[in-house]
Amino acid sequence: MINKTRSIQTYYKGYYFRSRLEARYAVFLDYLGIRWKYETEGYIIEKNEFSESFGHVGEAYLPDFFLPDLHIYLEIKTEGPTLHANFSEDVNRALAFGAYVCQGLPEESDINPAGWIEGGFNNPYADKRYSLLVPFDHGYDWCYCHSQKKIGIEYEGRSDRLIPRDQKTGDRGHTADAPILRQAWRAARTARFEHGQRGMLWK
Repeated sequence: MINKTRSIQTYYKGYYFRSRLEARYAVFLDYLGIRWKYETEGYIIEKNEFSESFGHVGEAYLPDFFLPDLHIYLEIKTEGPTLHANFSEDVNRALAFGAYVCQGLPEESDINPAGWIEGGFNNPYADKRYSLLVPFDHGYDWCYCHSQKKIGIEYEGRSDRLIPRDQKTGDRGHTADAPILRQAWRAARTARFEHGQRGMLWK
């Protein structure tokens, strides 16, 4: 018999998050100065070639985060990403914004000096500690553009995609290992939620 670990409801910034991992992502976003809204609006999964095989047709789904500055939804999961691979595709059919699925948190050892995070770029259907799924594609990760002071989610963490076309230098800028992102992941991993599960964010 397999005993599943129950998610720990966690209080942070005025919200009761359904899991500790969701609260840690809120810390991650706060550290980066990215505005977020928690569980703002649900939608009904439509029937399509992806959802039908997973049995989710007609179910209501409430995305975890909406990031208004990046115009995307974030769904946070601890399970392997295969089960949720269709989520980002379904929600992109139903909504005007993109949907991304984040599995787990990367450890410091997952962050490669070459500028990418182990699991973020590889096949998202593999069993990874950390994965980031985007609709109809894989190989994306968080990145930071130094010249524009922008943070985004781009293919292979290429920060040059955040630069206006007429300012590009030819450097793809793999920056998933940027110091500010490393610090944000560290803040998320080490945030303390004791005493009523009220998170503390330290810089």
